Amino acid sequence: MLEQHHIESGQTFHELGLFLKRRMKSLQANPHQSLLEELDLLLLRLETLAAQDLSVFMPLFHLFNIRLTLFPQQRWPEKTRGAALSLDL
Repeated sequence: MLEQHHIESGQTFHELGLFLKRRMKSLQANPHQSLLEELDLLLLRLETLAAQDLSVFMPLFHLFNIRLTLFPQQRWPEKTRGAALSLDL
């Protein structure tokens, strides 16, 4: 779905992979801030697409559930100046 809409997700999955490796070494490992930032960017991109294409809603929903599991204290990401600039791909 991401490739179909030309959304780059390599960095997000790279950060997720790093977290999972750390987590396997120590069950106490917490997700890194860069993973949250990458997930937020991807969520904001998918949110924009989901408004136009309902088939993107389920991947958006699943990605948010992953983010909610890893970062339960965080709310829905807000479009900040820096994030808004990087959304214009």
